[in-house]
Amino acid sequence: MAIPLKQAVDMVVRGIAPSEDNQGVILDDHHFYIRPITSNKNLLEPGETSYFRHRHVGNDDRVFYSVNVKGKDSYDAKITRIQYRGPFNSGMKKVNIHVGGALKDTGLSGAIAAKVLSLLAGLNIQSKLDGDWEVQAAKIVDAIGQRMASDAS
Repeated sequence: MAIPLKQAVDMVVRGIAPSEDNQGVILDDHHFYIRPITSNKNLLEPGETSYFRHRHVGNDDRVFYSVNVKGKDSYDAKITRIQYRGPFNSGMKKVNIHVGGALKDTGLSGAIAAKVLSLLAGLNIQSKLDGDWEVQAAKIVDAIGQRMASDAS
């Protein structure tokens, strides 16, 4: 059973882990498990906030991200790298895609989505196997940034 993105983001920003078995997030038919931002820092590079997983058959892909809160409701958010762990797309890709505003972006034709898809096409990544799930990942990072910035004073 999936939970709404807003609920999952609220949980992970407060350090609460959604149940991995039944509380993933589904966006546009893509399944994600979002980890609390306070957990598992051992896989992170300097400046990264956390990571979450894109769930699929086999090992889940990992999306690493950074959120820099600048003040109340002001933030910079970006996907720093993606670790593809599928049978045909394996390996770490450093991407540094700024995703602030991705939640307002509309579909695959929006500005953020276009940047994400253009960069991935340049890396020769065949996202056709799983679909264009990276666009939904950008929306998750943006939602986490918004939620973290809403707590700033």
